[in-house]
Amino acid sequence: MTSAILRWLDRHASACVVGLAIVAVALRALLVAFSPWSFGYVWDLYHEVLQHLYLSGRLPAAADCWECWQPPLLFLVSWPLYAIGKVVYPVSPWPDDYALRFAGLIPLASGVACLVYTDKLLRLMGQRGAWRVLGVGLAAAFPCLFFSTYAFEPDILMAALAITFLYYLTRWHLRPAAATTVDIVRLGVLAGLAAETKYNGVCAGVVGGIVLALGAFRAHAWRRVGLFLLVALSIGSWKYVDNIRRYHNAFFANGPAVAGFRLSERILNTQYEFTTFRLGALIELTRPDAPPGMLTDLPVYRSVWTTLHGLAWGDMGFFTNPTRHGTRYPFYRDRHVAPRLASSVLVLGVMPGLLAVGGFLLTVRRRSYLPIAIMWVVGWMLYLQYVLSQQIWGLKTKYLLFLLPAYVLYAVIGLRWVRAALPGWISATIVSSTIALTVLAHLYLLSFALG
Repeated sequence: MTSAILRWLDRHASACVVGLAIVAVALRALLVAFSPWSFGYVWDLYHEVLQHLYLSGRLPAAADCWECWQPPLLFLVSWPLYAIGKVVYPVSPWPDDYALRFAGLIPLASGVACLVYTDKLLRLMGQRGAWRVLGVGLAAAFPCLFFSTYAFEPDILMAALAITFLYYLTRWHLRPAAATTVDIVRLGVLAGLAAETKYNGVCAGVVGGIVLALGAFRAHAWRRVGLFLLVALSIGSWKYVDNIRRYHNAFFANGPAVAGFRLSERILNTQYEFTTFRLGALIELTRPDAPPGMLTDLPVYRSVWTTLHGLAWGDMGFFTNPTRHGTRYPFYRDRHVAPRLASSVLVLGVMPGLLAVGGFLLTVRRRSYLPIAIMWVVGWMLYLQYVLSQQIWGLKTKYLLFLLPAYVLYAVIGLRWVRAALPGWISATIVSSTIALTVLAHLYLLSFALG
């Protein structure tokens, strides 16, 4: 049965990808149409920065609002759209702001870019036919990406820039002789813009510098490395230089987040659990009688892999339970997603994670996968050193959203190995569960969007 499905997907791969794209657009249209707020499904109130920018005509200082310390790219590119929105909707009932519907085009476009360049990376790395369909299906059904597609937050824009950067960096790595000066400048521009979107966007510059330096070492040609760094620093450094001038800290932040960016204040919290995985606790949070309380106050939140998984393939009640949000204001209400459906997605969602670990191990020594492996390692290292210094709210899967194409690619590679190396009934079960996850996750997204 599984073989027949894969053969059918092979024959109709292009049509299936187009179908997934149509479904993705339709689901995101429903997500926007039925969103309770114009700023979408957010973890933090980043739109306050845009409102300050619009009212004052200048970038706000860090003290002007809680998130005003963030790098400014999202707010600068959203400013004209928000201004148009204010003409259409000059007045809105608090705490909503209807003009943000126009600014919401930026995260929507960023979410589309994430899917497009994930597909392009899959094809660049030789994933064709059924394997391309399964990879695109996993990415399109990934709840964390879905929620972020209509969330006025810099994470989705940074993810789009970093994913695009990873595609072009990998393409350069595979065909360096065919690269032009324009290709190197493009890499520098993308890396610089990522750094000016969010602090973890500096990983693009770090990864690009490493990969280009390794290529230069082999070819004894360093001009491209210098050009890349010049462009990236010219675009992406000014926020950090300004932070040093004002606050004597390149990665200045308000509140406890600043500890995550100061090497001198590394606390290495022991409150987090790295050796547990509490799937049962995640399933309990999908039920109507789930315990109330802010997300970071729940005992399960301290289990690192549990929380990252729960926020990858669900929301742990953050957008469906009015007591979960850190602002203490009941921004979100029950979306009426069937507990069995949400639980099934959480259970089946474990499989791609295991496959991704296997895919990484299978390819870590392959030279063609070097940029992807370096992005994977650097991304996790930067994230974990940040988490270990945070008392609250450090665990959010959206911070790792830029690793989605690597996650999907590694999962597909792991799936192909399973198909080729394991007994038929085992491989059939794993492939079938992956297909079932894609279908059920899309149903979960539909139910969530409609509320």
